[in-house]
Amino acid sequence: MKKILIVSILFSWHADTFSQSESFDIATFIAPQGWKRSEANGVLAFQDYRESNGQSKFGQIFIFPSRSGGNDATKNFQDEWNDRVIKSTGTTAQPEIQTERTPDGWTAVSGAANINYQGITYSCILVTVSGFSKVMTVMINLAGEEYAAPVERLLSSFTQDRKATA
Repeated sequence: MKKILIVSILFSWHADTFSQSESFDIATFIAPQGWKRSEANGVLAFQDYRESNGQSKFGQIFIFPSRSGGNDATKNFQDEWNDRVIKSTGTTAQPEIQTERTPDGWTAVSGAANINYQGITYSCILVTVSGFSKVMTVMINLAGEEYAAPVERLLSSFTQDRKATA
């Protein structure tokens, strides 16, 4: 997966009417069906793992609770990339960043990079949504093309409530 246009997917705002949305912190979204859901240390995770022809394939989505944030959406993204990706994997990969402003006043910044960690190469996608003095982060790790559709579905349904509190 070289490039994924996360920002355009994230804010297409077309949720499937047949699926049930769920909420976490200030966000509402449609969770991937059949993925294991867990919550630990305040982080919501959805994960699925498969073996295919001797290769491990996986999809992981981590939704971090919102935090207070500044008005510089790009800086908020870079802070999150450093904390969530660089510190946990030791990678020096820097993502190509895309920015988009939503109709309801949020600014989404996304970036992706291929990460090699402990002999496994996977795509890491980070999305931060900033606005109204809040920042919320979604981190996605993918090894396998079959995980792109469930991730796109979650991101396209992802909305934030600026009046909500964690």
